[in-house]
Amino acid sequence: MKLRRISVLAAAMLLAAPFAHANLVTNGNFETAPQASGTGWTIASPDGLQFFAKDTSGTPLANANNWVFSDGTWTDPNNMGTLRQTIATVIGTTYTFSFDLQRMHNPFQDPTLDNHVIASFGGEIKLEQHDIESDWTHFSYSVTATGTSTELVFSSYNLSAWNAWDNITVVAAADPDPDPDPDPGRVPEPATLALLGAGLLTMRLARQRS
Repeated sequence: MKLRRISVLAAAMLLAAPFAHANLVTNGNFETAPQASGTGWTIASPDGLQFFAKDTSGTPLANANNWVFSDGTWTDPNNMGTLRQTIATVIGTTYTFSFDLQRMHNPFQDPTLDNHVIASFGGEIKLEQHDIESDWTHFSYSVTATGTSTELVFSSYNLSAWNAWDNITVVAAADPDPDPDPDPGRVPEPATLALLGAGLLTMRLARQRS
């Protein structure tokens, strides 16, 4: 039984090797302490209403223990607040660019629903929407890097309440360079080789002990 468990573990390690892809965004969920400083991010705040805070919206999908970036630009629709970060990328590599977005409306502040959000990857706008009220909604896009560094920019204003962003990720696709007829002599990536070696060693030791 012990041999079987070890063999299953080794097989799982081998299967997991090609799918180990890390989030390239620093502090994409805004949970890195001290949270209020927004480690890794740069804020442009035209009216001082852009900040990191707990999600106290009280909506059905809200989590009061969760940190988010709240943007409540109320003063000038032509001067949107922005949240920025530049990440390291590989030219020609395909990534999945994802984030969560919430847009609130307070009719007592302004009866007119008036908001605007933009999310861009490397200067390319992936999301742009106006005048929508929504609880937390997940967005995900397939993008391709055109440089060794890529800037993520989240811009918004909301004249009656606030918009909030969370869970920002950029993850390399499972196969950034798909090849329908792969070269049998292709050398595996170092991370794959390491996991392969660990799995084979585990299986060998298990056999010796049995």
